[in-house]
Amino acid sequence: MKPKVCFLGAVYQGAAYLSETIESILCQTLKEIEVIYVNDGSTDSTKDILDHYARLDKRFSFISN
Repeated sequence: MKPKVCFLGAVYQGAAYLSETIESILCQTLKEIEVIYVNDGSTDSTKDILDHYARLDKRFSFISN
């Protein structure tokens, strides 16, 4: 499946709202998407949340700085 839409997001210390945001993106009716997040050195549980979604859905990936 080639994605029709790519969502690129940056996050820093975003654990409080990150799951809700990602769920909203992944639940859209258009399924041909790619989601990439850049974790900009968060020290909260942001990386754990991003890792969870990367394992859960192959359309999702992230980069950590």
